Amino acid sequence: MSRIRTADFYYGAVLSKLMSRGVDPVMIESGSDRRIYEVNTRGTSFTLFVKYKTHKEAASKDGINSWRFSIKEDMPLLREHMEKNKNLVMALLCGADELGESELALLDCNEVNRMIFLDKETISISRRRGEKYYRIANGPDREDSFEIKSNRFEEFF
Repeated sequence: MSRIRTADFYYGAVLSKLMSRGVDPVMIESGSDRRIYEVNTRGTSFTLFVKYKTHKEAASKDGINSWRFSIKEDMPLLREHMEKNKNLVMALLCGADELGESELALLDCNEVNRMIFLDKETISISRRRGEKYYRIANGPDREDSFEIKSNRFEEFF
């Protein structure tokens, strides 16, 4: 019997979105906690670094959903890829109990570099229901954060 791991569902969702846009990613590293792909689209080549969380953190009273991604073990690899290829995109698949409610946040190379510069061990990402931006925490509270658009998929692909 061939078992399908939970990770395969989440990484498969990202691959499905890419392929539906005519993008043919090539996997260069496979693991249960991350996958790395080389992607060529519209004449641009970049490295796609994908992580996922199956569930959000406990939802807040004011409708803010948040996810926390550990990148401590990924930091050397992120640095290496940034040195080799400045065009790196990090895809954070933010899971939900209802799989169809899951979200995909994309960080460009400057935002990834910011996480590296801050020597972050985790990426905390949140979005208030209805907002058009995610917030990526720089510090301990939500006000110390920077914003990224929630619908960036079309920008990159």
